[in-house]
Amino acid sequence: MIRCKAAPGHFEALLDEQRAWLRLRESDARAAVMRYSGGSMGAYSGWIAYNRLTTERLARLREIARDL
Repeated sequence: MIRCKAAPGHFEALLDEQRAWLRLRESDARAAVMRYSGGSMGAYSGWIAYNRLTTERLARLREIARDL
């Protein structure tokens, strides 16, 4: 749906941004796990980081879609 409404080139830029964000999310979640390496809080910390970043990204994507 966004692709249909987006200006030429805008969708491709958004797709590049999304790919970069996915790499960032993975590295941030991995870093959160490593802070507690060897402990039981590692997986939980990674999940919290992953969830927080995903929630923030969804809010941003909704803003972008609304502004189209």
